[in-house]
Amino acid sequence: MAQSDIDRINETINTVADTVNAVIDTTRQAILNSPKRQRSTLYRKMDGERSGGMVQKIFGGIMSGTGAMVAGITALAAIFSHSASLGELIMAVVFAGALIIGGVALNVQGSQKVNRIKRFQDYLNVLGSRTYVTLEALSEYTGKSVKFITEDLQDMIARKMFLQGHLDDQRTSLITADETYKDYRRAAAIQKIKAEQEVVQDESLKNLTPEARDIVRRGENYIMKIQQINTELPGEVITLKLQKLESVIRRILEEAKQQPDSVMDLRKLMNYYLPTTWKLLEAYKDIEDEPVKTPQMLETQKNVENTIDTVNDAFENLLDQLFRNTAWDISSDISVLNSMLTQEGLKDNEFQVGQK
Repeated sequence: MAQSDIDRINETINTVADTVNAVIDTTRQAILNSPKRQRSTLYRKMDGERSGGMVQKIFGGIMSGTGAMVAGITALAAIFSHSASLGELIMAVVFAGALIIGGVALNVQGSQKVNRIKRFQDYLNVLGSRTYVTLEALSEYTGKSVKFITEDLQDMIARKMFLQGHLDDQRTSLITADETYKDYRRAAAIQKIKAEQEVVQDESLKNLTPEARDIVRRGENYIMKIQQINTELPGEVITLKLQKLESVIRRILEEAKQQPDSVMDLRKLMNYYLPTTWKLLEAYKDIEDEPVKTPQMLETQKNVENTIDTVNDAFENLLDQLFRNTAWDISSDISVLNSMLTQEGLKDNEFQVGQK
């Protein structure tokens, strides 16, 4: 057999092997992801416990009935028989009472178990293939109060009926898969950080008037929009220009927060300059998304890039204007400090360690 034939045979064998392995992997994954298998990893099978509960109810009923019969026979014996001693009658009554109490207790336990399993099945019916459901939805389906369902689910989770069961922090939802619960914890952590940031932001805006606060928030919204569009534009040139634009706007807002009286001077910035700049960026992005760009399109993009440079320069001038008041205060402090040092005779003298 020629070497080429051997190579073709080996190639065919390898192809068949790869196909078989792919089918095996697909089948295995389908089995792992099947609802039945997922159900077995999330919820405990309750068939045995349901049967046990039914047996408890039956034997409880038999015991209670037997106790009642013994009590009845004992009562008849006490009435019609004069040979039975008092001790025998007391023992019969005690025995009958024990049967009745034990039977009732056993019947109650069995009924509780059966009813609990029935509610568990109701919860699973509402869940379906999901791993997350609100307690309000369970309440509407079962007719039970949310308070009852909360306590019921806590009991079921403790009994490991939900193998991966969790209640959310607010006790408003049931989560039945660890992976879903991890996603919830991550989302809750992000939400907490966001809330803390909003508190800090509110603190920085508390000295501003409502209109000034609105101006600052609008500026911060523009910063987020510029950040987003910058991530969607691949060009390095426009990226650097937008990073500078974002930085300048942020510095203007921070400086304005320190000078509440100057915030109102930013109205033109928010009402015209930034909306117009944003409109230019949207046009730039629309051209960038075009699969084919004409020379006119490229020229328009170039004009937008040049305009962003002009805007950056203008915004830096605005930042300088905002900083003038701060610079004036610093200059005043420097003058006062120099005067005091001169009056004390300290300005022109050099200090040395150990010198009196």
